[in-house]
Amino acid sequence: MAHGALYDMFLNLLRDIYDAENQIILALPKAAQAASHSDLKEFFSIHLDESNNQLMRLKNIFKWLNENPTGVNCRAIQGLSAELDETINKASSATIKDVALIVCWQKIEHYEISSYGSLRALSRHLGDAWTNEQINFDDITAQLLLILDEASAADERLTDIAEGGFFSQGINDEAESEEALALKNTNPNQNIKK
Repeated sequence: MAHGALYDMFLNLLRDIYDAENQIILALPKAAQAASHSDLKEFFSIHLDESNNQLMRLKNIFKWLNENPTGVNCRAIQGLSAELDETINKASSATIKDVALIVCWQKIEHYEISSYGSLRALSRHLGDAWTNEQINFDDITAQLLLILDEASAADERLTDIAEGGFFSQGINDEAESEEALALKNTNPNQNIKK
């Protein structure tokens, strides 16, 4: 069945995010192991479960479409994963590493948010255009919206961890304190009044 250029774009983007989710699932344990802040470790652990569920939803979408999920390499997540590995290896302290992990992972979440947002919009349009087809785009759109909401919530959780909660100091504040202490220790004459 010929579907046209818009469907081909939708399918290519769907394959891209399918590969992205597979790469993310491989990167999450490394990120969890590298994190030192307990909330961040917990985030990565929970997010691994969410990502596995998202991958299952994508597999279902491919079944509904009667399409193969493979064939596209997500170079964006590949690059962000390499950046994550570099961050893990170069951070000067545990807190700085946690801040860098949050920054890197929010980039990944933003890629997911833009991809799932686009997929949802395309799915909605395809559903409106193909009312006589065998494919139920309403179900596909609902699944994509669910994943989009999860990616947005993950991004918000990372921001909350970075900024701190009601009862705790955020990781960004901890990193700033460490940085100030390190500068003070490297230049002890800085605080001497003349």
